[in-house]
Amino acid sequence: MYSDETHIDGISQMQHHEDLFGNLTKRTFVDTDFDIVSVAITYDSKYAVCITAHDKFDKESKETVSKFKVVAVNLDTYKEYFTWEQSGKYIKMNQIEQNANGSVIGLAYQDMGKYYVTILDMEKEGEEIQTLNVSDLLKLGDDSKGIHGFWEPMITISFMPNNKIFIGVYHRMEMQQYHFIYEINQSTEDLQFYMKEIENCTTLNFPVKSFYSEVTKDIYVFYRQGQCITVNSENPENYKIENITSADLGNMYLVYDQALVVRSSSSILFFKIDENTGLWTKYH
Repeated sequence: MYSDETHIDGISQMQHHEDLFGNLTKRTFVDTDFDIVSVAITYDSKYAVCITAHDKFDKESKETVSKFKVVAVNLDTYKEYFTWEQSGKYIKMNQIEQNANGSVIGLAYQDMGKYYVTILDMEKEGEEIQTLNVSDLLKLGDDSKGIHGFWEPMITISFMPNNKIFIGVYHRMEMQQYHFIYEINQSTEDLQFYMKEIENCTTLNFPVKSFYSEVTKDIYVFYRQGQCITVNSENPENYKIENITSADLGNMYLVYDQALVVRSSSSILFFKIDENTGLWTKYH
């Protein structure tokens, strides 16, 4: 029995055409050894790349060991394409970044306050192209460890044209962002590093994600406590910081390289750059 409030016109007619609607989605179960932290589909739609994690207490050393596996699954066969593994004492990793055609992926992570970036070749079964010890490059200590309960590693990367990557590191005790632009497989001797202090925040702040915009040629680094650092990709010494909201920021997407859609608690917020001021403005 249906009331007027629950009745939906057309449902009864659709029941006669169940065969048209019964197979619109395809479900396949793929087992992973560890719990899934995040998943990304490569831009060529060939693979699902999963970050999985597991903490295990080692009885001999009496220490907890963090184990991460990055697993790529073929979306045609649903079979494992490759696995990349990393073990440490206290690893944080949550984002899979990729170049414009999905042929190369980048992983930014930290272990006990030490920052790293690993680049993998998707066309060669995840062959490791390079791993950068970012902490050594910046001469940073290891006192900016990850926050318990969050997977964010305090380091973000964004792929740019011409085989370049933006790397941004946040030292939460100093409340400083360090950033630089690196060309894959090139020398690190002549790298230029830049630093920006983030004021009026706490030690629980961290960068959520960074984006490169093909439209503006800028890189945007968004922080948990509402800050955004904008870096000019062609002149990375030119950068600015602004507070775009007082709300805490979570998962986010840059739509059409110009509009930010972000989750904040139980709400979805929308931001765009004001044409007159050049600043991010909430519009919904």
